[in-house]
Amino acid sequence: MADSPEAEVTWLTAEALAELKRIQPPHVAKKRATVILLASAIASETPQARVFEDERACNQRVWYQKWQYEPEIATALEFCIEAALDAKDTETARLEAAALQQRRRAIAAGSIQAVTGLQLTALQARNKDGIEASKVLIKLADPELATRLGESGGQALAVEVAGLDALIDAELARVAGGGEAGVVDAAAQPGDGLSDVPDAAG
Repeated sequence: MADSPEAEVTWLTAEALAELKRIQPPHVAKKRATVILLASAIASETPQARVFEDERACNQRVWYQKWQYEPEIATALEFCIEAALDAKDTETARLEAAALQQRRRAIAAGSIQAVTGLQLTALQARNKDGIEASKVLIKLADPELATRLGESGGQALAVEVAGLDALIDAELARVAGGGEAGVVDAAAQPGDGLSDVPDAAG
């Protein structure tokens, strides 16, 4: 006779094994083997009819007409099914976690390549693609700035620099009037320490 299926399965818990040992003679080995094979089939969603093709199990007539109604066998089958399903759930969770880790690694590796591609597009393209690539890079690097750009609707953002407007106006006036006053003279205010500097000639 073939080896017992107890040596093949990894899901037999102490509780399930204890219930299997409660099964009464005659044909204890075959009864226990049938229970284990049926529990494995149910957990793996394998047709139960295949169990009865295994020489270690009883035939369908014996099972359905007699053995399944024995209290010890019914209880052992219940415990074995629960143990087999728990083991399947654990294995499924392990496989899902491994698959998730692989996906994350693939995404991380792909994101590096994607950012490199965006950088090349932003630097080399002089069309809409280059602009869009630049926007994406800004969004990745500085979400706050990207939000401000989005709220501005593509308009120029106001940049506040102290004294810059006065400096620019003074220079424009100097150029337009043909004057010789420099930027420093035009921007200097009384008492700021600049307009009070003595003339070198005087």
